[in-house]
Amino acid sequence: MAFPSVRLERGDVVLRQVAPDEAGAALAGLVADDTFRYFCTLYPQGPMPEDYAKYWQQALAVGHTPYLVESQGQPVGQSCFMDHNRAAGTVEIGMTWYAPEARGTVVNPTCKLLMLEEAFSHGLQRVTLKCDARNERSRRAILGIGATYEGTLRSHHYACTGESRDTAMFSVIASEWPSVREQLERRIEVSSTAN
Repeated sequence: MAFPSVRLERGDVVLRQVAPDEAGAALAGLVADDTFRYFCTLYPQGPMPEDYAKYWQQALAVGHTPYLVESQGQPVGQSCFMDHNRAAGTVEIGMTWYAPEARGTVVNPTCKLLMLEEAFSHGLQRVTLKCDARNERSRRAILGIGATYEGTLRSHHYACTGESRDTAMFSVIASEWPSVREQLERRIEVSSTAN
């Protein structure tokens, strides 16, 4: 089976590859004031539906695989496989954001479990995750799934505000995946019980 799968699913959380127009219509209304604060994007206030469809199309055009994330049948955000290097056995999980009501719920650990399982089940050796070094919420979320902090790249990008952005780098490697999987399973169980 080719990497990555068109659909990933566990319980009420589903990740689907969709057409740009469907993504635009589903996601644009979910954007909060702080959604793109730390993104490298042209949409500091969040795109309109037609803009978001174009943004999704651009991701596809450079070889990324964006997923529409749904919880209980409703769109709640997106995540993406990026920079897949078949020869090196690596991929990045990024372009992830959720509607405010989905943050801190079972959604993120479930998405990461599904995407990491997809990567490692296809024989990849490394999954990279990164965020703006100032984004404490994302840093906590990435560390919370069991990723290892590798350091910070200085002046690595521009944020959508035009500010220079330092990028905090994290990874999960294949030998760590069994323990990371167990940690994610526990988080999902605790989050499911709490909700």
